[in-house]
Amino acid sequence: MQHDIAKLRDQVQQVSLAQKGTETKMDCLKKGIKSKMDDLKIELKTDRDELKKLLQERVTNGERIIKQTHDENKRNVNHDSID
Repeated sequence: MQHDIAKLRDQVQQVSLAQKGTETKMDCLKKGIKSKMDDLKIELKTDRDELKKLLQERVTNGERIIKQTHDENKRNVNHDSID
């Protein structure tokens, strides 16, 4: 009987150690995933900011082109009326 109890006690300890090892691995994986998510958030924010700047440049350039075209059309109309 003592032998069976000792054997069961050993099995319980092994299961307990295995469970603790699994919990430790899970904690490490969670930390790794959290770190990667934070990195992705930073990259996404950077990409968003760069895209915003690019779009602002495009809009500004587009406004200049429209103004230049409008000015050229005015000059063409003035030349036509002179002719």
